[in-house]
Amino acid sequence: MTLPDLNPGHGKPYRVWTADLLPVEQLPRLEPAPGSPAPVTRDGWTVIVENGHLWADRDGVQHQLHDSSYASDNDAHRAAYSAGLLGVMVYEHNAREHGFPAA
Repeated sequence: MTLPDLNPGHGKPYRVWTADLLPVEQLPRLEPAPGSPAPVTRDGWTVIVENGHLWADRDGVQHQLHDSSYASDNDAHRAAYSAGLLGVMVYEHNAREHGFPAA
């Protein structure tokens, strides 16, 4: 498996995983907590997920997933990740703890 580039991150190195490197089927569940893996936008997209609802646009152009609903925020994040709108930022020191590959 190819690992994404390691970013220095002000003393806390991290990687940003994308669907082309880690398919959504292998993506661990995202649990909001300090230091946990976090979704990050890609390629200029603005993505908002709230109460299972997903909004996504870039420069005023709506993505095909814009204004779609899912059973949970986690499902909405996974759909946006699979579509290439989001990556997942994972600190290297606790990647394995959260189910992500690490060097």
